[in-house]
Amino acid sequence: MIAVTETLTLPTVIPRAEPPLSVAVEGKPYLVNEERKAKSHYARARTVRDIREAAGWLWTKVRPVGMPIEHYMVVSQPTYPTRAGHPDTGSCYPTVKAIIDGARDVGVVLDDRPVNVAALIELPAKVDAHATLPRMTVTIIPVEKP
Repeated sequence: MIAVTETLTLPTVIPRAEPPLSVAVEGKPYLVNEERKAKSHYARARTVRDIREAAGWLWTKVRPVGMPIEHYMVVSQPTYPTRAGHPDTGSCYPTVKAIIDGARDVGVVLDDRPVNVAALIELPAKVDAHATLPRMTVTIIPVEKP
C-alpha cells in the first residue's frame, strides 16, 4: 500500500492586468516515442530546432514589455482535427519542452529550470473539427515566488 505523506498545492497565481501568455504551434507534435526511434541525434536536433524557432517567433508576437517572467507554471494541451490516433497526453512533452525553450530564447521567461517552473500541467487532447492541422497550445501563467 502506498501512503501519501504530503498534498500537492498549486502555486498562487499573481493577479495581473494582462492575461496569461499563450501560443499555439501547428503541426504534428514531436513525441517521446519518435525521440526514442530517431535514427540519428542530428534528425532529432533538427526537429527540435524547428519547433523551438517557430515557437520563439510566435512568443515574440505575445511577448510582454519589461522584465522576463521569473516564476511561472506551464499548461499545455494538444488539439487534433479528428478523434482518431491521439497519442498519450504525456508523450507530447518533447514538443512542450521545445516551445518553452523558444520562450526562454526570446526572453519571455527568465529560465526553464525547476526553480523557475512552479508546475507543468498537461491537459488531455481535445478535438477541433475546424482545425486542419494538429497543434500544441502552451500557456505560461506567472505565479508568486515559492
